Amino acid sequence: MKWYQLFNQAEVANLPYVQGTFALQGYGTADVRLCRGNALALVFNGVYIPTSLNGRVPFVTKDGKYGAYLDANGNVWLGVQV
Repeated sequence: MKWYQLFNQAEVANLPYVQGTFALQGYGTADVRLCRGNALALVFNGVYIPTSLNGRVPFVTKDGKYGAYLDANGNVWLGVQV
């Protein structure tokens, strides 16, 4: 799985969600949405990916295609199997 730093939590702290288009090396261009609620999550290719779930950090989807996590510096990362 390849990991991409997409957002910094401090930069988007006051926004309910943020969407961006990113050039992911080895994957291509992708639209990703950051959602804020009780926890941070990414929406990528129609898949909701929480940054952690039930203590699973990083969270990786059951099929192993996608993952997400929030690091100690407040950076939100997307993992994609390429």
